[in-house]
Amino acid sequence: MAHLALICPPYASHLRVFESLAARLIARGHDVTFLLPPGTTLYLQHTAVDVCLLETSGSTRPTPGTGKRLTPALLQTVDELRARTDALCRLAPQLLQERNVDLVLGDQMEAGAGLVADHLQLPLISIASALPLDRDIGIPPPWLGWRYDPTDRGREHHRVADRISRWLMRRHNRTIACWAEQLGLAPRYELQDCISGVQCIAQTVPGLDFPRTSLSAHLAPVGPIRPPVEDTPPAVLDPAIDPARPLVYASLGTLQGHRLDIFRLLARACRRLDIQLIVSHCGCLTPEQAATIDATRVEAQVPQPALLKHCDICITHGGLNTVMDALSATVPVLAIPLAFDQPGIAARLVHHELGLRLTPRQLSLPRLTAALTTLLTQSGYRRRALSLSREIAGAGGAVGAVAHIEHILQTRGTGPREALAGSALPATTDEPVGSLPRPEHLPDGSGA
Repeated sequence: MAHLALICPPYASHLRVFESLAARLIARGHDVTFLLPPGTTLYLQHTAVDVCLLETSGSTRPTPGTGKRLTPALLQTVDELRARTDALCRLAPQLLQERNVDLVLGDQMEAGAGLVADHLQLPLISIASALPLDRDIGIPPPWLGWRYDPTDRGREHHRVADRISRWLMRRHNRTIACWAEQLGLAPRYELQDCISGVQCIAQTVPGLDFPRTSLSAHLAPVGPIRPPVEDTPPAVLDPAIDPARPLVYASLGTLQGHRLDIFRLLARACRRLDIQLIVSHCGCLTPEQAATIDATRVEAQVPQPALLKHCDICITHGGLNTVMDALSATVPVLAIPLAFDQPGIAARLVHHELGLRLTPRQLSLPRLTAALTTLLTQSGYRRRALSLSREIAGAGGAVGAVAHIEHILQTRGTGPREALAGSALPATTDEPVGSLPRPEHLPDGSGA
């Protein structure tokens, strides 16, 4: 059995993916070591799990005087990326050597995972917990809500957007280039240069993505990476919920769940249409704030996948986990993208007619009521969600992801991507639920 290093950012949605992978890997006899920033809460508890917290150096606050061009939130995000990359490149090589690690599983957001793996000559598998970051000239960057445009004009727009992305990320890119030189690697200039060229496991499926070119041939879309269904608590509906009336679920995720103004507006729209609304604010609101939302139920946490099976519409910020949970339950989506890759996910929902999109600037009571009415009355959205749910169910999920990981472990000495392309994946059967380590008090309904 192998020892794997798992490297991911401290975001709940990404941790949820990596914990699910770790549980499956441990059940198959592997050991895992998490490399995480200080203060990260890991809910998976098992004797085969080793956790190393890597102290970052320097401040991650925005540089004074630059806020006129870039928002403080964006500056903060870039500086946090820089600090995590620096910490990984400084501390991870010795830690991985001491533990005789065989393979690195690195979130695509963590450039340090690719740099350290290459430095130690370890196999790297990248995990796309959000939309894949792999550059594809036929697809706009994931942070843009642009429609799919395969024309020459569209491709030129994508090139311009890529240049803007490089400029926005220039601080992080300098850190990547500096550490590539210090670690004795070939030049690396940006995050995409640190993604695995052998295997990238993605939580998406083709039915929820734009058509990709051969440049993305190393992507393995396995769908949602989740714990076993049996580990998910059932949703117990409030007796006040009327099964004869439509039920809407709303979550803005763990990073945007504080948007009280949006929740209040959603509640007003649902009241106007006599629709029942369950809100999950993911612990981002105080009890006093939550009490001001005129919804049927307002909760800090809910068993999201189980609850969505009872719903008619999911209103979300467009985080990939919530969107995949909704579509797995055949529920159409109303996306209100707020940040990160959420505009790109919302654009894909619209492209495949799996839901509707309203940007924050478009939010109004008339537009919300119109969108909800459309999703409730036009059966095509539910029918297409049903079709996609079947694709998701057959994509492999966590079991399929582990099959890809073990395939790379078995063939890691054969060389580059071309040597792996013609080799079939080994058969991987799902273990009994009792053999899987259970995350203790794992919060669901993170809305990420």
